Amino acid sequence: LVVEPDSEVSRFIAESLASEYHVILAGDTQQGLEKALSEKPAIVITDSVPDLCGTGLITQMRRRAELREMPVLFLLDGDHEAQKVQLLDDPTQDFVAKPFSANDLRVRVRNMLRLKSAQERYGTLFNSMDQGFCTIEVLFDQQDTPIDYRFLEINAAFERQTYLRDARGKLMRELAPQHEQYWFDIYGKIALSGESARFENRAEALGRWYEVYAFRVGPAENRQVA
Repeated sequence: LVVEPDSEVSRFIAESLASEYHVILAGDTQQGLEKALSEKPAIVITDSVPDLCGTGLITQMRRRAELREMPVLFLLDGDHEAQKVQLLDDPTQDFVAKPFSANDLRVRVRNMLRLKSAQERYGTLFNSMDQGFCTIEVLFDQQDTPIDYRFLEINAAFERQTYLRDARGKLMRELAPQHEQYWFDIYGKIALSGESARFENRAEALGRWYEVYAFRVGPAENRQVA
């Protein structure tokens, strides 16, 4: 789906991609949103200029669950480093800088769709596992004492095994205020030291015993544990 008010740019993009993809055109934000909802495109290509389409369209897309993870390729004017960083902060977004060639556009679109395909395969595997899995961000006080953790990613088995529903983005103490401190201490130690651990513990607030393998993921400063 190409959402672009400039008809010449829109036509150039369509001609550049037509040999590999079915291209849908929209001229403004409202039309782009309607086509995104009805056509469910594999990727959206749109201008990054707020007054034209891009950012307003993406704001509306991200408010809708069915469009939240849809890849977006922005057409970026000039050498806007701050905007590049902002766009790349979202893993579903990328950009191609103007002026761009047909080959530049095709390569960027192809790479984004390959990444989307890989993520979909990972998602299928992730939610087919019978082991509960989650990633968390451990939160510390000023003395580096772990006080809570936020769920970043969870799979279906995790929800079944813990009865914690819609936990993504929420704090453990918000979901289970009486959760034992030793859980926070263990995950805090792993986040700080990078040393993985296997253990069994009772989670009284969840009414179960758990056998756990936990390890740090990402750089140490992120303080994340899986």
